Amino acid sequence: MRLIHLLIIMGLTLLFNACAKKDDSSSSSSSTVSDSSMVAAMPSNLAVSSNTESGSSVSSRTAGRTSSSEISDDSDPKKHKDKVARLEAVLNSDDINQCHKAIPKKMKGSGGKYVSCYGPELAFVNHPNYSSGQGQDNTTLPTGDLGIWTAYNDNTTQEACSVGQMNLLMDKAGRKVDLAMGITAMMVCAAKNDGLKKPAVDGDALDVTASVAKTKIKDKRGGMEVTSATLKRSTVASTGKIKYTSKLTGSFTYTEGSTTSSQSFKIKFQHVPDTDSADSVKAGEGLVQMWQEGISETDGNCGGNTLDVVTSVAYKNTSDNLSFRAVKAKFSDNMTSDDFFNSSDGEVVGISAQESSTGSGWCADLNVIRANVDKDGFGKVGYAWQAGKMDGYTRTFNIKTVYNSADNQTGNAYFGFNPHPDNSTGTLKYRTTNIDRMICNWAGPGQAQGRTGEAKVQRQQLSYDSTNNVWKSSSDNITFAPTNSCDFDNSSNSSTTFGGSGASITNNLISISDFQTNFGSQPSKPSPTLE
Repeated sequence: MRLIHLLIIMGLTLLFNACAKKDDSSSSSSSTVSDSSMVAAMPSNLAVSSNTESGSSVSSRTAGRTSSSEISDDSDPKKHKDKVARLEAVLNSDDINQCHKAIPKKMKGSGGKYVSCYGPELAFVNHPNYSSGQGQDNTTLPTGDLGIWTAYNDNTTQEACSVGQMNLLMDKAGRKVDLAMGITAMMVCAAKNDGLKKPAVDGDALDVTASVAKTKIKDKRGGMEVTSATLKRSTVASTGKIKYTSKLTGSFTYTEGSTTSSQSFKIKFQHVPDTDSADSVKAGEGLVQMWQEGISETDGNCGGNTLDVVTSVAYKNTSDNLSFRAVKAKFSDNMTSDDFFNSSDGEVVGISAQESSTGSGWCADLNVIRANVDKDGFGKVGYAWQAGKMDGYTRTFNIKTVYNSADNQTGNAYFGFNPHPDNSTGTLKYRTTNIDRMICNWAGPGQAQGRTGEAKVQRQQLSYDSTNNVWKSSSDNITFAPTNSCDFDNSSNSSTTFGGSGASITNNLISISDFQTNFGSQPSKPSPTLE
C-alpha cells in the first residue's frame, strides 16, 4: 500500500513539474517573439572608415554566424567591412543580451592630432621670405602645417605617412558616427528581441525605452543610460516610400587617463529603405544627426569651458556601394539644435561663427568627409578639416584605392589646401573636400598675401602589403621647402637653415591638373529624399 501511495505521489509531482515547465516555456516564447522585419529601420552597411585602414580583417569573428551566436567584441572594428559585419551580427541576433555590442567600447577618438611624419614642428634660421614687420624670424614652425613631411608613418612596416594621418583623422570622426549607428542598432535589436512590433505607418511612434533598459548597455558600455527611445514609420510624400525615424536621448561616462566625464547625447536617425522589408537593409537613403551638448572641454576658438559636438551623415547605399557626406564640428555651448543643422538638408552647417552674420556657426574643428566606396571599402574618400574658425583654408586629403585582384590593391593619396568658403557655389561652398593648391609657407614669416600658394599638391602612390597588412608608399612627390615658392636656393641664402640643414630644396610636387586627371571628380554628395 505504501508503495502505491508513493508511486501516486511521484506521478503527480512529475505531472506538476511538466506542466510548470510547459507554462514557463510558453511564457518565455510569447515574450520574445522576434519581428525580423524590424531591421529595415536602419542600414546595416553604413560605416565611416578610412579606405586605407591598416591591419588584418576581423570580420570572420562576426560574419556568417547564426542569429543566436555569441558576438565577439574584444575590440572595436576599424575597417569598413568589419564595422558592417558587426552591425549585421547585432541586427540579426535573436538575443537581447547581444544588442549592446553594436556600440563601440571606446566612445571617443584619441591618439593626438597628428602622426609624427605629418606636420612636425620645424626650427628655421634666416627665413628667405622674412622682412622686417612680416612675422618673426629664427623660430619654429608649429605642428600641423607642413603636410606630409617624411614618407613613412612607421619605418618598420613602411606604412605611408598619408595613410597614417588619414586613418587617425577618420578614426576620430568615424567614432562619433559609430556611436550614433551603434546606439540606434542597439535600440532596433532590443525592440526586435523584446517582442515589439513595428509601429503602424503614419501612426504613433513606438516607445522602445523599456526594451532598451533590458540590454547590457549600463554594465558594458560606460554606464550608458537611454532615457528616451522611439521608432516611428511615416510616408515620404514625394515618393510614397516608408521612412523610419529613430530618436534617442541618453548619456554615458567616458574615462581618459585619470579624468572621467559624463557626456549626454541626442540622436535622430531617418532612414528610407528601398523596400520596407528585412531584405532591404542594404539599399536606401537617409540622414543621421547626433549632438552632444555641454561637453567639458576648453577650445580657444569657442570660448568657455564647455562646448557642443555635432555630427551628421547624409547617405545613399546599395548592396554593393555606399555614398555619404559626414560633417562634424564644435559649437559654442550657447547654441541650440536649431543652430547646428541646415534647415534645407539637415546636415551640420558649413558656415563658421566668423563667417556668419549672426555668429551662430561652428567655432572649431570642422571635419568634412565625402566618400564613394564599394562594399569592401575601396574607392574614393575626401577628408577636409579646419582647426579654427578664422583659418580661411581647409587642409585636405583625397585618397583613391582600387581592388585590382586578391594580391594587387593600389591607390593614390593627395594632400593640399582649399579656400573656405570655397570659391564655387551651392553645396560645395562650405562643405567641400576639394584641393586647389599647396601652401608651403603657411605659418612662416613673409607669407604671400592671401596665402596664394602654388598650383601643386603632394602625392603618395600606394600599394597594399598583405604580409604586414599596411598600405605602403611606392612613390613619393612630397618634397618642398617651407617658403612661398616651395623651393629654396642656398646660393642666395647661405645662412638659412630648415631643421638644421642649409641644403637647397627643389620641390617635386605634382601639378593640380595631374591631380585632377588622376583622382577625377570629387566623391559625389548624396541628397536623400526624406519628405
